[in-house]
Amino acid sequence: MLCGLWFGPNKPNMNTYMKPFVDECIELYSNGLTWQSDSGKVVTSKVLVTIMLADSVARPLIQNFKQFNGEFGCSFCMQKGTSVLKRRGRVSAYPYENAELRNPSQTDDLVEQALAGNPTKGVKGPSILSCLPGFNIIDGCVPDYTVYNAIMFLHSCYVSFQAIKTRFACVFESEDALLAAMTLPKLRLCWLRDQERKDLAKTSLVAECRKHVPAGAATR
Repeated sequence: MLCGLWFGPNKPNMNTYMKPFVDECIELYSNGLTWQSDSGKVVTSKVLVTIMLADSVARPLIQNFKQFNGEFGCSFCMQKGTSVLKRRGRVSAYPYENAELRNPSQTDDLVEQALAGNPTKGVKGPSILSCLPGFNIIDGCVPDYTVYNAIMFLHSCYVSFQAIKTRFACVFESEDALLAAMTLPKLRLCWLRDQERKDLAKTSLVAECRKHVPAGAATR
């Protein structure tokens, strides 16, 4: 769903920018989307937003929090942070400590303080995302690299598996290839998924070994 595009010298007011998206999501949750299945059954599906994915600059703008390089700039905990020297300048850092985690109820209280003219703990004001039904303004705003990397990793694994399966399908079905694989010292047959194929491979290996046993040799 494309909410909109922004072009300008400054960043948009996120509560204004995201309003069409939030309004449409509320409508889709309240009244749902009616559609007809292939069997002719009429179904009403409701939309529930569970995750907001944005980079580390856009996320605090949407949450209406301070950015990561300000005091209490972490979107997930209440640690104040500290300024440390780095090369020729200073950067914000968050030393490991047992910091209190943020939660929606606590954030609502901090929003009230911000509206009263006393922004504190990194909360600058209300976020329109809090109007989304069932949306968690803290846990729902996930770090962008976690989701992106997970999606790309799973996608890469799937594409690689499909490519290997397509390219080497004839090899996987070859008895000669199975025998060659079983005789390599460090190659296991973990890529044979079902037990039936593993048993067949073992049977083929035993039969091949017997071909090379000298006639009249003692067997145990």
